[in-house]
Amino acid sequence: MDRSETTEESPLPAAGLPELSPGGIPQISFVIPTRNEAENIAPLLSRLSEAIQDFHAEILFVDDSTDHTPIIISDLAEQYPFEIRLLVRPPLKRNGLSGAVVDGLLESKGTWVCVMDADLQHPPETVPLMWEQAQRTGADLVVSSRRGDVVGPLGLTRIRSLTSKVLTILARMLFPRTLKDVSDPLTGLFLVRRDAVDVNALRPDGFKILLEILVRCPGLHVSEIQFDFAPRYGGESKADVREGVRFFRHLLRLRVTVNPHLIRFIIVVIAGVVFNSLVLWALVNGLRLPTVWSAVVAVEFFFLWVQIGFQYWVFRDRAQEDLRRGFWSSFLVSQLFVFLIFLPLLLLFSSFGSLHYVVENLLALFVVGFIRYGLSEQWIWTKGSMIWQYQSYFYSIHGKVNIESQVPLEELQFFKKESLEQEVDIQIRLDRHGTPSRLPDGISYDEQLGRFGFGLTVLPGDFTQIVVSPLLERSPNFLFTNIVEPVIRWRLVQKEFALVKAAGVARDGIAVLMCGDDEMGKVAGDICQQMGYAFMADDLIIVGKDGRVLGYPKPVTIDREMIEGDRTSPTGRNRLILTIRRALYTRYTRRLGLWLSARELPAATLNTYLQWLVPQPKEMLGNVLKGVAYEEMARLGKIMAIRTDHDDLPTSNPMDVFVQILQQSEEANSFQPHPLLAQRLRFWQDEDLMDKEK
Repeated sequence: MDRSETTEESPLPAAGLPELSPGGIPQISFVIPTRNEAENIAPLLSRLSEAIQDFHAEILFVDDSTDHTPIIISDLAEQYPFEIRLLVRPPLKRNGLSGAVVDGLLESKGTWVCVMDADLQHPPETVPLMWEQAQRTGADLVVSSRRGDVVGPLGLTRIRSLTSKVLTILARMLFPRTLKDVSDPLTGLFLVRRDAVDVNALRPDGFKILLEILVRCPGLHVSEIQFDFAPRYGGESKADVREGVRFFRHLLRLRVTVNPHLIRFIIVVIAGVVFNSLVLWALVNGLRLPTVWSAVVAVEFFFLWVQIGFQYWVFRDRAQEDLRRGFWSSFLVSQLFVFLIFLPLLLLFSSFGSLHYVVENLLALFVVGFIRYGLSEQWIWTKGSMIWQYQSYFYSIHGKVNIESQVPLEELQFFKKESLEQEVDIQIRLDRHGTPSRLPDGISYDEQLGRFGFGLTVLPGDFTQIVVSPLLERSPNFLFTNIVEPVIRWRLVQKEFALVKAAGVARDGIAVLMCGDDEMGKVAGDICQQMGYAFMADDLIIVGKDGRVLGYPKPVTIDREMIEGDRTSPTGRNRLILTIRRALYTRYTRRLGLWLSARELPAATLNTYLQWLVPQPKEMLGNVLKGVAYEEMARLGKIMAIRTDHDDLPTSNPMDVFVQILQQSEEANSFQPHPLLAQRLRFWQDEDLMDKEK
């Protein structure tokens, strides 16, 4: 493209693109497409100069105007301390807002590129917030999502808001995986690391460039903030029916061109249907077997055919280990559909219908496929299809570790806050789609069951993100114990505190720690109630390098003796419920789970469902034992080794007990992914944090 070319509509020749000032490469290049935005330029630059005064930035206007917008930009360019450049595109090169952004990306020189509109509906004051989010999360792309409600983004007319919502749903239907980490894929305000985008892969069409980037540059680490969409300052909106049609056409083109698996997927399924029909015909007409059971055998061949085709042809570019685990998980799920849906439908059709048995088989197979697709991770109808965000819950563990979570963490109810004044250390969010994406430098564990199974990705760092499958929302205790707590452990070690396997009580500012190879909750409760101590922790407690002991009071596992007699506050009905729960959580149940986990079977998924349906019998100790008080901080006084039925616990040096029990818990006492996280996270900063912890 000849950048010096002028247009008939523009009264001003295209401004040159001068060399960068000696200050070096800009931190941020602002790419701002303009089309007849003359009255918006001055207020935009004024507010932008205030918002980015601490940044080394350049402003690049990509202009398609037919009014005097380029003149305004040139007249104001010398009035600001940052570099302002203008690219006027000739009429033949004007291919919409997306094309203008791509041209701007090609001309930008900054490490990061911020794309925003010129009409001030995107507040410039949001830019520092996006920058901070990018630095803290290590994201490649920070999306500024418009706050909205069930109808759509706020700040638009109801018609335009609803239109935006419908277009968002369409986009999610066609790209459920790609858009699962973005609540507002149609926003026009975002910050992206320039090197993370393959500009040559982009095929702009229309006005939704963020969608183009997300789809054609997969694997981007995406983070989000929210902003209030402002009213247009001046001028007229460029959105119209024609742009809507253009967007829909763009969606279809993207769907066809970016998915290398789609054609193979269709071929395998169609071939499977043909194969299914031939097997059914052969069994009925050749072997003279009953029609219904022949159909069951044929549909088993169909699912087997599809699974083999997916593993060895459609998705052969994926990790074979994941495919093997997913093969058996998917095949087991298929059996549920065969006997709970396919077989009853077939019996229904054969009893009341007059269709040919092959047609009845195909109808039942179609219904099974439709239902499975509707329930699978491919579908859109989740909370995430709404534009609003999940509610956040905040926790601060003595100001040392601050947590923001989209799942209420009952285990941390003692540390719950209305908001956080300090920066968040750990962020927990639910994947809108079902299976958290595998990202570079992330730790992933997935039992290949989509939204109905256990899956997670952890991105460690000073700001640690934990992304989990929707199932984990139903079992917050399992989420906390097996995922969140290992992260808390190493965050505390970095701040010179250890999360020690011990119970704790305190009196007169002096803490007594008790450790052993059994649950210490009952022991701590007895001491508190009978000897007047305050409760600090029942199984894990925080010990500082300076000798401070910080309380870590979580709900304790209720013992049978705790729910008997006058010692307890729960009612008789609650005592019965707690007793039933206690009966299910035995050492034998745990051994079965560990056996499954060791063989890479979906133990974590099964355990999550168990704890969802029958929550563990846990209560805050003060709710169970009358008169128990809590102590938040004390000085380390005594360490006691509590011996139970094992004689091999060292007694001469109680610190050896700490180390031994910590190591045992890593190796033998935890379901996946706890051992995986505990081992991988301990090397955050090129040092073995376990040595530092000991």
